[in-house]
Amino acid sequence: MDIKSAYHQIPVEEESIKFTAFICEFRLYEYLCMPMGIKTAPAWFQRVIEDAFKELINRKLIDVYIDDSFIFTNTQKFGLKFHQDVVMEVINILRQRNLKISLEKCVPAAEEIELLGFIISKNQTQTELNVYSRKINRKTC
Repeated sequence: MDIKSAYHQIPVEEESIKFTAFICEFRLYEYLCMPMGIKTAPAWFQRVIEDAFKELINRKLIDVYIDDSFIFTNTQKFGLKFHQDVVMEVINILRQRNLKISLEKCVPAAEEIELLGFIISKNQTQTELNVYSRKINRKTC
C-alpha cells in the first residue's frame, strides 16, 4: 500500500512554516505541508506513520517504510476474514489521520511483494536480479 503524495499530506507545524520559505520571481512562498528535500523529512514522516500504526506494528500485522505499508496476515491459519478485518483497521486509521492512498499501487492479498529491489514471499527473499536472470535463462520450447 502506498500513501499518495505522502509528504504533502503532513502539515508543517505553525512555528516551522517560516523555515520552508523560498523566493521565486520576487515572491516569498512557504510550505504549509511537508516539502520534499528537507533533510529531516524522511525520518519525520516515518515517525508520523509508525505512530499512526503503532498498535498494528506491535501486533506484527503491518510494517511501514516511509510511504509504503505492508500488511502481513496468515490467511491459511486465520482465514481471509481476518485479513479483511486488518485491512479495515488500516483504512480506519488512514481515515482518522486524513491520509490518502494510491489505489493503483495497492496489491491486495499478494503472495509476494517487491521492496527496495527484493522480492519477499512467505518462504524466501531474493533480489530482483535473480528473478530476472531466471526468466532470461529459462529454456523455451
